[in-house]
Amino acid sequence: MKQEFKEEAIARMKLLKLDERVITAFEKENRIYMCEKDTMKIIELNSKEQYIINKLEQKNNILVYYILHSFINNETFELLYVEDNKKSWKLEKSDIKRKLINVIEVKTSIEAIGIELKNNKIRRII
Repeated sequence: MKQEFKEEAIARMKLLKLDERVITAFEKENRIYMCEKDTMKIIELNSKEQYIINKLEQKNNILVYYILHSFINNETFELLYVEDNKKSWKLEKSDIKRKLINVIEVKTSIEAIGIELKNNKIRRII
């Protein structure tokens, strides 16, 4: 993890006025917490969730620092993150002060999709 990403994430967490224990755990131990929307309960990620976040971070060159979790129609995870475009950091912190934030939204849902079969491979078409 790049140290400057981490420093930026901590600055954002402080702007958001997250619980000091959450900030300290992230700062000292790289632990990420998730807030349940319905109960406002703050939960530490389990090892499976942390593994998924690590893979997502590597693939997208980002640093996730907090997660919002809800069950509105589908299970939804909204990942608060720092991206590698440092030029946007100042604007993003300004947005936070105005109560706006960029997130990566990950949904889990069950749905029917249209598929096409070709050469022993499946491709989604709808």
